[in-house]
Amino acid sequence: MKHGFFNTKQCMLPITPEEFNEVACQIGFAVLQIQVLEQALAVHLVLVHKVSVEMARSEIEKLFLKTEKRTLGQLFKDIHDTNRATPTLLLRLESFVKERNWLIHRCRHENRTDFYSEVKRTVLIRRIGAIAEESLALQKAFQKATEDHSIAQGISRVEIETRAAKIYQDWSKAN
Repeated sequence: MKHGFFNTKQCMLPITPEEFNEVACQIGFAVLQIQVLEQALAVHLVLVHKVSVEMARSEIEKLFLKTEKRTLGQLFKDIHDTNRATPTLLLRLESFVKERNWLIHRCRHENRTDFYSEVKRTVLIRRIGAIAEESLALQKAFQKATEDHSIAQGISRVEIETRAAKIYQDWSKAN
């Protein structure tokens, strides 16, 4: 008989609430990191691949609103389809999308017995932790690529920081 995370049919010890909490917290943290990456990719897609100097701010804001709703896989495809992205970043992102998809869609199904073994649970937690770490690393890499592109377009780092602070201020007032 199988009940949630307690698997008595296979004669495995049930997972304790503390052990389950450890896995769940790692999954939650990784998901939050992925959401930060998705936002960085949306900004990168708009500022590097979609915006032109002639565009009005209202048009750019519409692009941001449309793009921020895209999933990680959709953002990867959009950036890939521009044929102007850095190949090494694209390869990392493609690999990451596969790991993200495993975490979000298949982790519980494919690795359900790993929850009940201390050794396998540790490996599972490490894999999830690696996803969170790579998400942060990719976010930083795409943010740098976005900044480098802006600087190449003639916008100084000080101007980038000033604009970002203004956008954040406007955004935080609205929310």
